[in-house]
Amino acid sequence: MPTDAATVVAPAAASPPGGEAGFTLVELLMGTVLMVVGLVGVMSSTIRLHGLQRLDTEIDQAFQACRTNLEELRAVPITALPGYDGRGFAVPGPDGVTPILRAVPGDADGLPGEIHVTVDQSAAGYVLYKIRVVVTWRGASDRHTVELSTLREGNP
Repeated sequence: MPTDAATVVAPAAASPPGGEAGFTLVELLMGTVLMVVGLVGVMSSTIRLHGLQRLDTEIDQAFQACRTNLEELRAVPITALPGYDGRGFAVPGPDGVTPILRAVPGDADGLPGEIHVTVDQSAAGYVLYKIRVVVTWRGASDRHTVELSTLREGNP
């Protein structure tokens, strides 16, 4: 049976049953709620990560200040060492000048660092001093403390 070009009919596009097409309002609302919950989770994690990075920087600066003070105390004559007991110090930031850490409220000298020198042992004219360098500050997340100590002996 010959067909005429004018009589050829293209098949109709498949249409969904019942004439429905696209998303319903409930599906759109559920998708939006899921997206908002996901974004809130990502934002919360980002904020927490930023706080941890700041705390890491604070701890690093506190350890650096403790090491620097211990190194400076090595150059102090052994007879002058007890005079450093109770002395406070600031914790400079990455630029080496601007203080980065704040002392805890109620700190007597307002400085986050403090040096403690005590006699550990004494015999035969020699004294063994225990030197503790402590930094206590109120930082990104509550109160924190870093402490380093060393021993130094000599004949005062």
